[in-house]
Amino acid sequence: MPASRKKHTNYSRRTGRVSNRIHRILCVDDDEDLTRIIKARLQRFPVEVIRASNGREALQLVKSQRPAVVITDLQMHRGDGEYLLRKLKSRASTKAIPVLVISGIADQRRKAQAQMMGASSVLCKPVRFEVLLDALSQHLDLENPGDEDEPKAHIRLKNKVLRIDGNHQRMEPNFNGGLEPQ
Repeated sequence: MPASRKKHTNYSRRTGRVSNRIHRILCVDDDEDLTRIIKARLQRFPVEVIRASNGREALQLVKSQRPAVVITDLQMHRGDGEYLLRKLKSRASTKAIPVLVISGIADQRRKAQAQMMGASSVLCKPVRFEVLLDALSQHLDLENPGDEDEPKAHIRLKNKVLRIDGNHQRMEPNFNGGLEPQ
């Protein structure tokens, strides 16, 4: 664990126990911006978000990093989310890892197929943070410190800045040449 990472003390209403555990979440998507947004939004919770850009890379990270939850897209280059889900759910060592699917695919048959393959949840892009947090909370003890502690994140995306303030996200032009957020 990096020295700069502060320790979290979690009280689980579900189990009634106190824990200092940091949950590792593997986010698998070929869109790096989505992973950066998820990581920024979850920074106030006791989680560490690690990233893979495709299903094959994700399988290697699952083996070495042992995440508590996997969040994956369905369509990616070099091994898509269905491939990853099929592999994870077919192996005894990874079968119990919850897999949340986040996809922009509107095909209901494909979403139903992901659930039949073992996905814990299938969420539609763009996913609201509260919906993702609720899905994660089904598997992890996450305590919400409250809106007054909500971090304000600025993420540079080429010539725009994504501002995350509380529950609001918006894209704004970045007229400072990509060096500073507006």
